[in-house]
Amino acid sequence: MKHFHYDLVPPTFLHCITEDCPLQTDCLRQIAYQHLPSQIDSVHIVNLRKLASVDKNNCPYFFKVQPVRYAKGFKHVLDSLPHKDVRKLKDELIAYFGHSKYYRCLRKERFIHPTEQKAMHRIFEDRGFPDTLHFELYIDSFVFQ
Repeated sequence: MKHFHYDLVPPTFLHCITEDCPLQTDCLRQIAYQHLPSQIDSVHIVNLRKLASVDKNNCPYFFKVQPVRYAKGFKHVLDSLPHKDVRKLKDELIAYFGHSKYYRCLRKERFIHPTEQKAMHRIFEDRGFPDTLHFELYIDSFVFQ
């Protein structure tokens, strides 16, 4: 899978190690397992004994692959705005994300989910900058929750 970024997989995400599943090409649990980096010591997996009694074509653990575009970084946008407006935007973004999460997003240390991107666009629009917010990097990946 070309756009798979294992660093986006939540630590508690359930992986599936079933080898003969007819749904495996469309199941994110199986794909996550296939992309598991060798430096990771352990992950959560579906109990194979539980799967033995499950209809493989109607698996209750099936997690449909759903593409999504994450964003990273927006410091350059704030650098281009008047200082008085940046302060207000920053306060609202910190109120939305929380202090540490805001700075991690600003510095490209954390991916920004599409719902968070929409909220950020609304904040910029409400402050009079409707087409100003552009992120420094976009990454195509998948929904894990």
